[in-house]
Amino acid sequence: MIKIVTDSSCDLPIDTLKEFEIPFAPLNIFVEDQTFKEDIDITPEEFWQSMSKSHELPKTSQPSPADFAGIFEEIQKKGDTPLCITISSKLSGTYQSAVLGAEMTGSKAIVFDSLAGSISHGIQVLIAARMAKSGATVEDVLSALRIYRDNVKIIIPLATVENIVKGGRLSKFQGSVVNILNMKIILHGVNGEVKLLKKVRGNKRFRAAIIELIEESA
Repeated sequence: MIKIVTDSSCDLPIDTLKEFEIPFAPLNIFVEDQTFKEDIDITPEEFWQSMSKSHELPKTSQPSPADFAGIFEEIQKKGDTPLCITISSKLSGTYQSAVLGAEMTGSKAIVFDSLAGSISHGIQVLIAARMAKSGATVEDVLSALRIYRDNVKIIIPLATVENIVKGGRLSKFQGSVVNILNMKIILHGVNGEVKLLKKVRGNKRFRAAIIELIEESA
């Protein structure tokens, strides 16, 4: 039987992961001088609160290969095949950690690169979990994941550039100019990477641009 594994960046609610019995490897989150295991030591709500209060953008690091190796071993002890779906390899080293975790244990785990983040990654995890529960083969699950991955359109509208400034991608001066001009930025996912798609001025144009992009994609 296939057993789905993921990492915490999929942004699925813990209750959903428990419902489908999906084990996950938590990313490490660094908020100023504190370290947390995502979705274990800190909830999403607590993270957002900490981020808004922090003067620096929180940083993350991928789970270790050992984190994945331990999960894979437990699954294989029960005679199941681990299928691990990770955040995009172009956004994090998590995919490589999972690959190394499989190699460390001689595991037969299959590691799939979602080429996405957040809920687009999470949807792939759900697709796989539902198919595995219904008895689908590994080949069928991977085929469905590739179809989704190749056709999904990811749009990332930024209502504020505050975190981009905190992260150093924009200077404080540039951030101030953007705010004064009421510029809104829309990013999108391109082959697993995040790139600039469009810049518009004003909230009305921002909303109109988002709706237009959704209509074009649909």
